[in-house]
Amino acid sequence: GRDGSRRAPRRLRKSYGLSHPVVMLKTMTPLMCGVVLAFSLLTERPWDALPGSAWLSGPGDFVVDLMIVTCGACAALAMTVAEFELLKETSAVTVMVIGVAKDVVQVLTAIAVYGDAFGVENGMGMALVMGGIAAYNRHKALAAEERAAALG
Repeated sequence: GRDGSRRAPRRLRKSYGLSHPVVMLKTMTPLMCGVVLAFSLLTERPWDALPGSAWLSGPGDFVVDLMIVTCGACAALAMTVAEFELLKETSAVTVMVIGVAKDVVQVLTAIAVYGDAFGVENGMGMALVMGGIAAYNRHKALAAEERAAALG
């Protein structure tokens, strides 16, 4: 409208220079990191767990741990930028379905790499999620076929 209410989010993004995903991440990450760090320190109490931990028994272990964290951070950044770019091209529902598929891959990776437990309830939930993804993809394919038939 004329009062600018519909355009306010876009102006806000532009006024703070948040029109590109990497710039937005650069702006938001320090705050998000501070909040996560504060909650982690309060709930996990690393000063009790780290002394005597096998993960930090020597300087070489610290370098390896730092490399693992850096690789994870780079992967997270790449996935976030890809999600922003994907959102420009497709609907939010499609991005949500892709996010659920990503979560499935993460769970399967945790099982394969770390040997996490996977019970019957987990299997039933995974089957339900995979069925939902398959149903959504079938729905999108049928809708595309109907549009193509209507056009031509």
